[in-house]
Amino acid sequence: MFTALILGESHTGKTRSLGTLTGKSILFNFDMPDNVTSLRVPYQEILRLKEFWPIGDLLTVPMVVVQYTAMRRDISLGATPDPSATKLRAFIEDVNSLQPHLAEVDNLIVETLQPFAEEVLDFIVSSNGRRDTQIQDYKVARAKIFAIFHSLMATGKNIIVTGHLQSEKDEILGRSRIVPMVWGKDLPGSIPKMFGEVFQSVAIPSEKGVNYQWLTKPDGFLNFLGSRKADKLPKFIDQDFGYMTRA
Repeated sequence: MFTALILGESHTGKTRSLGTLTGKSILFNFDMPDNVTSLRVPYQEILRLKEFWPIGDLLTVPMVVVQYTAMRRDISLGATPDPSATKLRAFIEDVNSLQPHLAEVDNLIVETLQPFAEEVLDFIVSSNGRRDTQIQDYKVARAKIFAIFHSLMATGKNIIVTGHLQSEKDEILGRSRIVPMVWGKDLPGSIPKMFGEVFQSVAIPSEKGVNYQWLTKPDGFLNFLGSRKADKLPKFIDQDFGYMTRA
């Protein structure tokens, strides 16, 4: 198995690259529903994985996309949106429903890190019966994110998480650095440590169009990039998950 964190700006091939995964995949989508239209393999969209098992046949398509953003939710009449536990509760139930079906699945994907983490935080706030986020909620939500990722990795399947990037000031060095886009002071630096393969997704214009590649090595701004599987990767490689199964 492998664990991979793929980070990059929008339209740099993060979702597109998922089409190079071998075997059968389940994509838990917390991004906009049409984000998956960049997939280059046949896929089936569903609202709940738990309800899919009795009637679905995962073997008919390479990828099943669970569309949590498409779940209906009334718009709050208040000035601020009400936090909800609905999406994350559905996700947890769906992940728990995987156990009897693990033999049918090769890859588990969470798309995308920032909106997923926001749903975790909302889950904590809502579960406490509040509308406002309090300082202690961040610590609990951080622990919940780690518990979820550890549970996914314990399935023995390939785990892929995609995310965007943000710039922040390093208080020790006094200069800017690039980190995963996610809330919290500690979380952006902690997330990459959980994954064996951490690459930046880049789109490089060429005479023939666009080359979608992964930056595999630290460049002074993204100091956490790298691979635990391969020691001598070129600085740029094609976006192909096949290398991770061959390394």
